[in-house]
Amino acid sequence: MSRYGSSTVSIYIDASPGAAAPSNMTAFIDTMGGQKITAITEPTHTFGDSWEEHTPVGISKGEPFNMEGHFDDTATSGPHAAFKDPDNGTTDSARNMVVGFGNVAYWHATVRLTDYEVVGSNGKLTRYRVNVLPTSTVTWTTTTS
Repeated sequence: MSRYGSSTVSIYIDASPGAAAPSNMTAFIDTMGGQKITAITEPTHTFGDSWEEHTPVGISKGEPFNMEGHFDDTATSGPHAAFKDPDNGTTDSARNMVVGFGNVAYWHATVRLTDYEVVGSNGKLTRYRVNVLPTSTVTWTTTTS
């Protein structure tokens, strides 16, 4: 069984809605929530059942997650430039995102950034946090494209 560490994680995301190609943001992110696909279910237990039952409704979704790192205001390529403006336009395109694990498993999604914050703390380096919401099909593949 192969095992992989943080040095094999890669994170690519469009720096703005509708960008031509995802930017490599790996070096700017040190904490990330899990990439999760959920099957939506509906409770289907009835009177007399002693256990709760659920049946899939045929719809899946990607779960929201956050990314964090040290604040970097590099003018064109840092996380502040890429993440500072939440995707709030009704006509904004979604962003393409690819997260790689161990060079063998790639999570692909179109996403929207729902919020961004810069966090200062006494005696510590300034950090940022951005929340990501998958907006349509999410897939796992063995390639980056």
